[in-house]
Amino acid sequence: MRALALLVLLPILCATCSAVETVTATPAVVDPACAQADTFVPGIEHLGDGGLFRVRIDSASPSVPALGLNTWNLAVTAEGEAAPSVVLVAEPTMPTYRHGTIPKTQRVVTDPAGRAVFDQLNLFKPGLWKITMYATGVSGHSDVLQFRFCIP
Repeated sequence: MRALALLVLLPILCATCSAVETVTATPAVVDPACAQADTFVPGIEHLGDGGLFRVRIDSASPSVPALGLNTWNLAVTAEGEAAPSVVLVAEPTMPTYRHGTIPKTQRVVTDPAGRAVFDQLNLFKPGLWKITMYATGVSGHSDVLQFRFCIP
C-alpha cells in the first residue's frame, strides 16, 4: 500500500522539483576610496615624489592585485637607466581602515639590471590598498612613491 502511495505521489513531488527559483546576489560593498585606485596593467609605473626613481611593475602573480599573497616583479630606473643596488621597502596599508599588514614592510634590493621581486605582499582584505615604496640608492638619496589598487 505504501509503495502504491509513493508511486502516485512521486510524480507530483517531482513536478515541484522542476520549478526554478531565481536568487539574486547582493553586490559586494566596494570601498568608496577605490575611486582613487590605479588601474593595473603590466608595465604600470610611478615616478617617485622626488623624481629620482621610477618603479615599474612588469608582471604580477596573480595577474592583477588580488586578495591574499601577491608577487610583483619590478624594474627600477633612475634617469632612464637601470638602477642597481636600490633598497626598496614596500609598506602596504588600507587608508580607509587605517591598518597595514604583518609584517609591516617587505624589503628587497635591486639586482644589477635594476630588477627586484616582492613576493609576500599580503593584501588580505577587500578595499583600497596603498602600497608605499621607499627607494634608497647607493648614494643615500631616497624617494617615495605609491601604487593604489582596489581589491574586490
